[in-house]
Amino acid sequence: MLNHGQHSVSEQLSRTRLTWFTADNKTIARQSVSSTGSDLIGVIIYLMVPMLAAVLLPLAIGIALFGVAWQLAVVALIGVPLVLGAMWASGAMIRHTDREFDESNAALTERVVEFARTQAALRAPPPTARSGRPGARWSPKAPASQRRFVATPS
Repeated sequence: MLNHGQHSVSEQLSRTRLTWFTADNKTIARQSVSSTGSDLIGVIIYLMVPMLAAVLLPLAIGIALFGVAWQLAVVALIGVPLVLGAMWASGAMIRHTDREFDESNAALTERVVEFARTQAALRAPPPTARSGRPGARWSPKAPASQRRFVATPS
């Protein structure tokens, strides 16, 4: 299955126009051929098998209970859709939370990038005596704790 998936992706890439291969798209294509296939197999093994077991086991228990007590079997079989509904609802809540997290993370990333871009302007020293210009002096108007060097008129 992994071999077939990798071959189908590589065949599709061979039919793709060369203008599609930007830096980002090349990275995505390389990842989809190399590592995504094994991740897909892992999804099937680690997620689908437990999901099927979670669905089929309560159903099998409910059917098996018909041999013991039919009333108990009916109650167990009524509980199966309730459990599946709870599983579906929790999945919907998780998807909603993931969407909100992605949006918040994108906004935070934009703010961090904006802050990083302004670092040069924030760190630039003012044209004062610290910059080594001759003829600078303390500003007499500033309090002692906030005194800065200011250039004197030449």
